Amino acid sequence: GSFAKAIEDFDRALALDPHQPAILFRRGEAYAHLKRFEKAIANFDQVIGIDPDRRAAYLRRGEAHAGLKSFDRAIADFTKATELDPRDPEAFVSRGDAFVALKAYAKAVADFDAAARLTPRASGIYLKRGRVYARLRKFDAAIKDFDKSIELDPANGAARLSRGEAYLVLSDYKKAIADFEKSIELNPRSAAPYFNRGQAHVQLKKLDEALADFDQALVLDPDNPDAYYNRGTIYATLGQREK
Repeated sequence: GSFAKAIEDFDRALALDPHQPAILFRRGEAYAHLKRFEKAIANFDQVIGIDPDRRAAYLRRGEAHAGLKSFDRAIADFTKATELDPRDPEAFVSRGDAFVALKAYAKAVADFDAAARLTPRASGIYLKRGRVYARLRKFDAAIKDFDKSIELDPANGAARLSRGEAYLVLSDYKKAIADFEKSIELNPRSAAPYFNRGQAHVQLKKLDEALADFDQALVLDPDNPDAYYNRGTIYATLGQREK
């Protein structure tokens, strides 16, 4: 592929000039795209050894550590990147993602807060923070963030899905269904909004509609055990009614 060819050329360039940080950096990025994270880290290590103030190298090395699920090392790199440029939201977002992976949700919220202050019109930051609030079961705060994400990007199907899931937990089934329907319109090949709309339909005792939703969820994702369980439960309920 193209990244492999890029690496070959970067190898040739470095054979001629082995201490060029820009080439080492680009080779590290190419390895990261190929998910060869150890190789990527080795290149970013060399870049930092030559130029210890190169913020982007810490960011990319942190992403490679995160790719290896070495989240503590990733956080250390993202922290260094924030120190080198406290005005860049990318490091705060990436560190927030790493804190989410470690279930350090309060720290994640703080980082997404910082990123939102720096780029208040970035809809993805509100989506990320809203999802953390949902994990903390702070659903009012979560919905407020999903609202903001949708306001900034009305075509954001993921925010519609997440807001619908929050409404589902709060038993506001009509609002949940409205969000799942919009999510389906925006992402018709995603199984999740069909599955979630099916759950809402079950709660409203609309079993035929729920059955159709679980059918479609399984067409799109045939390896979803919960969809089979829910559909089976509906069939059992309908069977009891037929007696």
